[in-house]
Amino acid sequence: GDFSALLNTSTVFGKDAHGNPIYSGAIFNSQDPGAVFPGNVIPGNLISSASKKIIALYQKDYAPQSSSLVGNNRFPTSNSPSQTPNQAVVKLDHNLTDRNHLSGSWVYDHRPRLLVDSGGVWQSGSTDGGPMAADRYQTVVGHQFRVGDSLTITPNLLNSFTATYNRYWNGSVPPTGGTNWLQELGLDHTSAVNFPAISFGSAVNGIGETGLGDTWQGFYVASTFLLDESLSWTHGKHNFKFGGDFRAMEINSHGGSGADSFNFSNNETGAPSQSYANQVGFGFASFLLGNVQTATQTTPYDLYGRRKAMSLFGQDTWKITPKLTLNIGLRWDATFRFHEKYGHWASFDLNTVDPNLGIPGAVVYAKNGSDSFERNQDWHNFGPQIGLAYNPWKKVVFRGSFGI
Repeated sequence: GDFSALLNTSTVFGKDAHGNPIYSGAIFNSQDPGAVFPGNVIPGNLISSASKKIIALYQKDYAPQSSSLVGNNRFPTSNSPSQTPNQAVVKLDHNLTDRNHLSGSWVYDHRPRLLVDSGGVWQSGSTDGGPMAADRYQTVVGHQFRVGDSLTITPNLLNSFTATYNRYWNGSVPPTGGTNWLQELGLDHTSAVNFPAISFGSAVNGIGETGLGDTWQGFYVASTFLLDESLSWTHGKHNFKFGGDFRAMEINSHGGSGADSFNFSNNETGAPSQSYANQVGFGFASFLLGNVQTATQTTPYDLYGRRKAMSLFGQDTWKITPKLTLNIGLRWDATFRFHEKYGHWASFDLNTVDPNLGIPGAVVYAKNGSDSFERNQDWHNFGPQIGLAYNPWKKVVFRGSFGI
């Protein structure tokens, strides 16, 4: 509990409750209001039991790399120290007849990796950072299944159909699973294996403390089903093409539970009401005393977002002359309202009257799985386009287009 290195004795803000000078960087004793710790040292009997256990881990595996008060922790230079991606592609083609071609494919992507993208500390000699690191094992698995059929109806009439299904799974877990750290530290009794996420607030006088632990849990699955079809017809100088597509999209999110977060700040060991509040106290000192500013715990949730969309189009490529080609087309898009499969959704409505306060503005909840807070459906999303290609000389082509 020795914070004497934080003191700047050349800056004095006044006297504490016992007449001791209040220096810049002073640590206040929350059990003796208005008094600073003599010499900026917190007695060992005041340090919480959970903090003592964490300090023991600090001293054993996370010792600073230098005696400097800043920039002294080790950390990997790469945000992904290890990964083993695996990919596979399978493609099949078959001619049903001389006019009907069937194709299919499967694309597989599996990418497990250790991801270090949230800062934190790193255990000496470790390949995964140890329990107090903020890294995670992330697994991404992707599949794409596609089948297509191309049918030549007549020499100048071609129909193409494609069905595609995409699935993307993304989940993260702490790399040092197996130990129930919340129970080990005497903080909580949950099934989460995460080391508690601990933050120490803002730096004081340019000196801060790196946060610990993580709350990585859960996964999400995104899927898209697509159907598209087009008909191409060549007639004289015109090449017409008509078609459309339909898309069903979903995002399923599954949260974990029981991972705790504790936030400390300099306010609990400082003087938050004074003009020098940002120059005294220290988040890590508040942590040693067990003076938590805020604490949260992850709670389980399962959300199933759904949306559908469709498009129709028509276009004509008109060879007006051997040197001049005109492209004209019109596209219509419709994106249907987003909803949650089971109606587990809420929003803040500025017009709904709050039943308790009697004024506009209240939280409203979806009535069922088909309800949505996207109230206005736009059926007028038309996109016309026109383009020109002019070839006045053998090696020169001028092109121009306009679309909405």
